[in-house]
Order: sequence, then structure tokens, then C-alpha cells
Amino acid sequence: MRSARFIFKNIFILFGKRLIDFIFLFIFNIYIARTLGVTEFGKFGFALAFTTLFIGFCDFGLSQYLNREVAKDRSCLEGIIGKILLIKFLLLICCLIIIFFVINFLRYEAQTRAVVYIVGLAMVIYSYQLVFLGIFRGSQRMDLEFITSIFEKPMLLISTYLLFQLDLGILGIAYLLVFSRLFTLCLEVFFYLKNYGKITFRVEEPAQYWSLLKKSFPYGTFLILGILYFNIDTVILSYLHGEDAVGIYQSAIKLVMFLMIFPEAITESIFPRMTEYFYKSKEELKLLYNRTIKLLAFFSFPILAIFIFLNNFIMQITFGKQYSQSAVILPFFGWLILFRFLASGAGSLLTATKLQKNRTITVLIATILTILLNIVLIPRFSYIGASFSALLVNLFLFLYYSFILSRQLSVRINIRDLFKFFISFIAMSAFLVISGVLNIYLRIFIAMSIFVFSTWHLKVLSREDLAILRNVLSAK
Repeated sequence: MRSARFIFKNIFILFGKRLIDFIFLFIFNIYIARTLGVTEFGKFGFALAFTTLFIGFCDFGLSQYLNREVAKDRSCLEGIIGKILLIKFLLLICCLIIIFFVINFLRYEAQTRAVVYIVGLAMVIYSYQLVFLGIFRGSQRMDLEFITSIFEKPMLLISTYLLFQLDLGILGIAYLLVFSRLFTLCLEVFFYLKNYGKITFRVEEPAQYWSLLKKSFPYGTFLILGILYFNIDTVILSYLHGEDAVGIYQSAIKLVMFLMIFPEAITESIFPRMTEYFYKSKEELKLLYNRTIKLLAFFSFPILAIFIFLNNFIMQITFGKQYSQSAVILPFFGWLILFRFLASGAGSLLTATKLQKNRTITVLIATILTILLNIVLIPRFSYIGASFSALLVNLFLFLYYSFILSRQLSVRINIRDLFKFFISFIAMSAFLVISGVLNIYLRIFIAMSIFVFSTWHLKVLSREDLAILRNVLSAK
């Protein structure tokens, strides 16, 4: 009883932390996008994507490995954290040198290079943050992670506003990012020293450091693949079409990332119960998975309709008229959201049922596919090609995850339920098409009501489904 309450409390705290992060970062991105303009926002977006590519090599899965070891035995910290911090120092020096040479080799203009250098320093600091976050999560101290977000995100937003009042521009934002990361790292170190003890550095035999790198390699591989998958399109787009194309593309991406709070919250909350049912009852696992998919579809289909038929309105009320070109690619991202929502449920089940290896292989294939599609589509179609590439890869992930689950666990999605959701989507879309004379907010309210009523009438998401999901989430 006590253990279950503790787990549920940590889930609630982690969701609260994610909610704060998503909301404040979304406001931060909208504010700097509107203030900097398309070109400068594109430069900042490129700098973040380019330097993030190297985070995987800087961390090499050491933080995730530390998370697992602390979860097994907290007493291991004294002998391992000093080694990991020393390894990361050497990796970070190498990454900074590589960033310097690569960005100069690509012949970007002086301001873009300067932003990359400064943001690269912020990424280095963030890599050290990951170590302490791994310790907090491994020891189930989600409250410490939550407190750091409470301090960091509002401070970042307020400082950004003050910087723009001083007219410091994009370089000011880059320096602010460094300061924000440094402040958070200091806070995390303080919490570590207060709750876990001192950090001891000892010079050991090289074999011990190599041993740590070998053990962290599987985690590092998955991290590197994930980073390439999410950021390589922005880097290729910037190199071939410049910062304006990146600014337009990134504005739509930020909307998608904000909306990902829904599937992340749902799958992370359901995950412990999926793991339990995997060992106890395969039938319960199948029912829970299909109910999770239905809940994800319930959120994603209305977003798809709004992104298709109200794309211009969405971009104007968020990023402003200067990003009106982003409205062209918003329908692509509507379909992407649908497939990514559904794939998140399937991916969570793969991890919960010890099929993580299959998921890693799938991400490897998806990363290669992403690179190839972007190389083919971006030169000719710019940010439209990048958007279409992202859509195709997310469709592939959903279909391949579903194939693995069907083959390995005999768990299949109820196609009839998805078809009923699609009918509700058609009804909602039809109203949005014919109701152009109405107030836009009234249109959205009525359209959403039509979707909810249709799903209820078609009995695709019943009271029983909602009651079971609620019981799963609140089980003590």
C-alpha cells in the first residue's frame, strides 16, 4: 500500500514537472519567435539542433546507466559518480572541439557560429545536469527534479523578457541559456551534496573507465539514435535552405512538442500497470493496451482536424502572421501527431514487455530512413519535404511497432475502433468546412462537441473504458 502510494506520488510529481517544462518552454519559444523574427529564430533553432546532435556523444548513456545502478543500490554512488564525471569531462572537451571544427567547415556566417559556440557551452552544462537527474530518478527523488524546474523555467522566461527590453537579441538569449543551465546545475549539485554526500574523485586504472563506457554503450546507442532522429532534419534544412526555412519549420515543430505532453503523461502513467499485467495476465494486458490506444486516438484526431482546417488561425494566434508560411505544413504535422500518439502507446508496451531491443532496432531503421528521406526531399521541397519526411517516418514507426506486437505478443489494435474514431473525425471536419461564417472559437467548441458526441454515440470510448483507465491510474 505504502509503496504503491509512493509510486503514484512520483508519477504525479513527474507529470507536474513535465507540465511546467512544456508550458514555460512553449511560452518561451513563442515569445522569442515573435520577438526575433523568422530568420533569427531559425538561427537559434539551428544552433540548438546542431549542438544537441553532440549531446549523445557527450553523455554516451552514462546518465541512464547511473540511473539504473542507483535504482538497484544507492550505495554505489560513492564509487561511481566521480568516475562518470571525469569521463564526461573528457567527452565534453572532445565534443566542443568537434563542434568548433564542423561549424567552421560548413562556412556559416560569424553570428551563427557565435550562437553555436555559446549554445554548445549550454549543452555541455546540460550534459552534466543529466548525471544528477539520473541519480534523482534512480533513487525515486522526483521532488528534487520538480524543485529545479520550479526555479529554472520561470526564471528563464522572466530573464528573456528583460533581455529583449535591453535589445540584446539572439546572442543575449544564447548567453541566458548558458546562465540558466549553470544555475540549474548548481542547484542540482547542492541537492546532491545535501541528500547524498560528497563527490569523491580518484584517478583509477584506465580499464575501469573503459568498463563503464562498455556498460553504458546500449543506453548511449539509443540516445544517439534518438537525437539524430529528432534533429538531423533541422541541420540539413539549415545547410541547404538557410535560417528562414528553419524558422518556419521549427515553429510548427514547437507546436508538436508542446502537444506531446498528452501521450507522454498517459503512457508514463500506464507503464507500471503494463509491466505488471505482462507477468500476471496477458488478456488484461491486451485490454489495457487497446484502451490506451483509444484514449490516445481520442486526443489526437481532434488535433488533426484543427491542424488541417484551421491551420492559418493556429499559426496566427501562436507565432504570429510572420510565420504564416508554417500553415502550409501544419496539416502534415496533424497526421504526424496522430501516428506519433499511437506509436507512443505501442512503444511503451514494447518497453514494458522486455522487447526494448526490438524498439532500439526500429529506432535505428527510422533514423536511417529519416536521413535518407531528408537528403532526397529537402533539397527540392525545403521545409515541406522535411515535414513530409517526418510524417512518413512516424507512420513507419507506428506500423512497425504494431507489427512487432502482433507477431511477438499477439497484441493487435482494434481496427474497428480506429475506424469509428475516423468517422467522428469526418463529422468534425465536415462541420469545420461548412461553418466558416461563425466565430472561430464557437466553431472549435461546436466541432469538439460533435467529435465527443460521435465517439460516445458510436460507443468507441465507453464509460467502462474510462472507469478502468481511471482505476489503473489511481490504483493504490
